[in-house]
Amino acid sequence: VKELLSSYENLTYIPFGKNVGIAEAQNRGIKFLKKEAVDFVLFLDQDSIPPQNMVKQLIESYLFLSGKG
Repeated sequence: VKELLSSYENLTYIPFGKNVGIAEAQNRGIKFLKKEAVDFVLFLDQDSIPPQNMVKQLIESYLFLSGKG
């Protein structure tokens, strides 16, 4: 898996060595991203069917609400 994923430039592979469960994996991902100073995280799975403009709407809502304090 590591070799296959190494061909992608902006991808970080974090192996756990065992099944830690989805919540733990997501929490570890968030912890890693906080160290990378990432502002937003969006989790999707194989059942997710987001609207075409969902990310744009989320960002616009964030900016609007941030402006309101």
